[in-house]
Amino acid sequence: KGNHRCFLFHKPTVAFQLKRCPPPPAVPQADLLTEDEEFDIGDFVKYQCHPGYTLSGSDTLTCKLSSQLQFQGSPPTCEAQCPANEVRTESSGVILSPGYPGNYFNSQTCAWSIKVEPDFNITLFVDTFQSEKQFDALEVFDGYSGQSPLLVVLSGNHTEQSNFTSRSNHLYLRWSTDHATNKKGFKIRYAAPYCSLTSTLKNGGILNKTTGTLGSKVHYFCKPGYRMIGHSNATCRRNPVGVYQWDSIAPLCQGKRWLS
Repeated sequence: KGNHRCFLFHKPTVAFQLKRCPPPPAVPQADLLTEDEEFDIGDFVKYQCHPGYTLSGSDTLTCKLSSQLQFQGSPPTCEAQCPANEVRTESSGVILSPGYPGNYFNSQTCAWSIKVEPDFNITLFVDTFQSEKQFDALEVFDGYSGQSPLLVVLSGNHTEQSNFTSRSNHLYLRWSTDHATNKKGFKIRYAAPYCSLTSTLKNGGILNKTTGTLGSKVHYFCKPGYRMIGHSNATCRRNPVGVYQWDSIAPLCQGKRWLS
């Protein structure tokens, strides 16, 4: 019998586990729209500010590979701002004092214009209102500007919810503060009796556009090569406080991942 030698080679093995991006950071006063809670490379998430807040920065973060898999970029912020004349055309929404839910700022003048479809009135619902009486006030005009008829002036502390309805399809709101005391401010909802349509859907579109009356429906679709995150249909409903809203928010259309 010949001599047989047995050589055992230890080949180093590298265990490579495909990892996922850790969850994206939460943003105060914002919701996160995503397909699920597992984030693969190429997936993106979208931030949407709560009603009344303005988004600053990019609303989308993408899971990318650099030194590690992570969402790249800085998350946005959602803040209640002081616009010079912000025009609102949605059928419902929220107007907040600057800095809400913190105290408002001194020495500011802010203005909002609300314009809805012709032949509809606008109702304001005052949920919260705390200001320095006589010196910090919200003026509401029934029309296009501060020259229109005055509907109401709010100042001081309003502990009970109240509402006011316009005679036209326009309202102009002007908030003025002096240099002294600041308080919590206000949260005001507004609504006209219909659902306004989302104007566009990135990488997709909207079918069955209707007038947005109670019970009407819309159908969303994504272009070829994109998959939908969210609901493809929405129905115009009236919530318990009387506001007309779609029962689901507009979806996202995300590019599909192709494997070679």
